[in-house]
Amino acid sequence: KISVRGEEHHVNDEESVYESESFLDTLSEICSRCLQPPVIGAVLGLVVAATPLRGLFVDIMNRADAAPLEWFFDALYAAGQAAVPLNMMILGCNLSASQMADQDRSSLLSRKTMAAIVIGKMVVLPIIGILS
Repeated sequence: KISVRGEEHHVNDEESVYESESFLDTLSEICSRCLQPPVIGAVLGLVVAATPLRGLFVDIMNRADAAPLEWFFDALYAAGQAAVPLNMMILGCNLSASQMADQDRSSLLSRKTMAAIVIGKMVVLPIIGILS
């Protein structure tokens, strides 16, 4: 017999006890890393869009803006329209902050890396978006 966390187990069960604790710890770690607020929001959005709950937010029948929560959908849609410009501003701020962080030492990102980020974000991604 052995004692694990105040519980007595037979020696044969020792490996299974540690494996189950390890599995539960691993599963908990995966869930805590995967279930971040943006992921939860995206999953809930898919659930709402794929079920009849969609009718609460968008008038599916005649597009007459008669859904009970249409005002909420319109507000979320307007906030979503601001996402791309905000992301561009955040990218610019981060790039300039990396250059201005400490003038005495070399910057966090080289000029080549920053140029690649800007070209990728401003040229490559829009082309991919247009072609897809």
